[in-house]
Amino acid sequence: MQPATAPYILRSLYKDEHIIDNHVTRPLTGLVTALFGAHWTNRYDSHLSNLAKGLYVALSLLRGQTLGEEFCDLLPVTRGIPTRMMGITRKLLLALLLALEPVALFQFAVRVFPAVPPHDVIANVRKFTLMLLFLFETYGTLVHRLLGVRHLSLLPSQRLQNDDGAPYTYFGLGILVLLELIVRLWRYMERRRLALQQGSHYDVPRDEESQEHEDSDADDNQNAAAGKCMLCLSNRKQPTATSCGHIFCWRCLLDWIKSNSHGAICPFCRRQITVQSSVPLYLYVAKEAPTAGGVHDTSA
Repeated sequence: MQPATAPYILRSLYKDEHIIDNHVTRPLTGLVTALFGAHWTNRYDSHLSNLAKGLYVALSLLRGQTLGEEFCDLLPVTRGIPTRMMGITRKLLLALLLALEPVALFQFAVRVFPAVPPHDVIANVRKFTLMLLFLFETYGTLVHRLLGVRHLSLLPSQRLQNDDGAPYTYFGLGILVLLELIVRLWRYMERRRLALQQGSHYDVPRDEESQEHEDSDADDNQNAAAGKCMLCLSNRKQPTATSCGHIFCWRCLLDWIKSNSHGAICPFCRRQITVQSSVPLYLYVAKEAPTAGGVHDTSA
């Protein structure tokens, strides 16, 4: 066996992400929704994704490989000479750290680079990790690097050398990512230098990722402006109107209709409702209607 190449490591990571999203996170989300309600699902959505990832990696590695590694004929081993199979402790620690990685990266970004949007820092850290994989073909994630977990290829040597996953296939792409990171660092230092000269606070460049983050913040504000969903008792996310005119979160409405497959009815007016007759309200803003005693009602 010989060390795995970057294309196969990357494919295994993408395969695992696909399996986690479609076959672990969705069932886990459905279970939490059934047990605690849609408001829990909406509130802890990102934590559920991290939990699903940790469970998947732990249960997969306890049997030897993740499904992505098995799909790409990879065998995870510990760093060193000679290489060894991972023990149970290292496997569980790998699963735990992979689940906590998003939270740890966010805290790192906030504490070390308080003037830069956290999502920008996280994106650059991930690009740096990807660049190292493309250039040196060693570790696929920061956690694998931290724990010294590498991959060996189970493919025949001749096949590995000649197919589209040959060694250093992505080396040129790694150089491009390196150049991109150098340019980003140079722009960051220049803007910081100018800000210090002018005696003002450092203002980060508004690249596409910053714009996406602002769009996400705008979505949160829009959710708050959309009023309360009477199914989950939280701010409406992706407000959707039924044929009778009542408005709910899209996910709450979809779960409500699915749970009443023999004929879903509106919880308010008891009229028949279907997914096909529901209409998404992209620009909807709930109007606050004054009620007795000066209390405002935000429901539509």
